[in-house]
Amino acid sequence: MPILQNSKMDMFYYVELMGISIGGSRVPKVSAGNLRLDSVIEKGGVIVDSRTSVMRLVRLAYTALWDAFKAGVAELRAAPSGFSLFDTCYNIIGKMEVKVPTVVMHLGSGASMPLSTENYLISMDTKGTFYFAFVGTDSGNTQQ
Repeated sequence: MPILQNSKMDMFYYVELMGISIGGSRVPKVSAGNLRLDSVIEKGGVIVDSRTSVMRLVRLAYTALWDAFKAGVAELRAAPSGFSLFDTCYNIIGKMEVKVPTVVMHLGSGASMPLSTENYLISMDTKGTFYFAFVGTDSGNTQQ
């Protein structure tokens, strides 16, 4: 997987994210065009940040991803968010089994990286509330 350069932000490692699939289907607006590092203004792109458990996506891509994920978990009951960062959370208390759609990241090298459920549903309390680990941003910088 090639590492991309951004001369204005040379402390970060960038990768080319071509898209994300939810439940086996590519999310149309989560595409290379919406996630690309713009070499002219040197914004956007996808940085690898091992210190964060949240992936920030530009708003258009995030909204499409969120809609696709939400459709795949229609059986789950939404819960009020206790953290301002997250707008999507689910309460699974009392459920013996929970089915959620798979999430796969497609990289520029042609590789696909399936995420484990723990990578995109974060438990933040002991009450059975899980948060969707993707959030939207208007800054143009995305990270995982």
